[in-house]
Amino acid sequence: MSDNDETLATLSKDICDAVNDFVANAEYKVGAPSLTISDPQRAQEVLMLLATGTSGNKIIQSTGCGYSVQARLKSDFADYLGQWKEVGGTLAGGVYIHASDGISDTMERLAKAEEENDHKTIEVLSKSLLAKNKVAEVSHRQATVARGDVTDRVSRVEEKPDFEEMMKAVAEMHKEKQAEVIDVE
Repeated sequence: MSDNDETLATLSKDICDAVNDFVANAEYKVGAPSLTISDPQRAQEVLMLLATGTSGNKIIQSTGCGYSVQARLKSDFADYLGQWKEVGGTLAGGVYIHASDGISDTMERLAKAEEENDHKTIEVLSKSLLAKNKVAEVSHRQATVARGDVTDRVSRVEEKPDFEEMMKAVAEMHKEKQAEVIDVE
């Protein structure tokens, strides 16, 4: 069993144990029960996807669990999610490294096929390269999200300039330009 397989099995077991513990200690509340109570296996699936950095839209597509269900699971398992995401980020990072290695190998084979003018092989390798590139792109994004790295959206918000200070700077520039008026007589 490889290290990634062992890590995946450990993550899966941790999630399963946490869900089973949640179900065992759940108190009856008014209204519809949470997904964890009504369908623990499906809750485990969604938690595993959340831990590996899968986007909310992809989770909806693969499990049918909407944003509110995902938010409830995140809330119910907030104590564990950080640790799970760290492990999930490691797993997704391993997939990214493996996919990146595959891209390099495919590029070498593609260059050789181009030298030999083997058009059929070029076509097949080009399709393979597109697929491997997509896997690398998705796994990189998942690893980044799972580890909680800063995203472009967050950094853009943090770099937003202060509006009041901008207005002061514009006013100062305007004052300086008015002082430069020259009388032409």
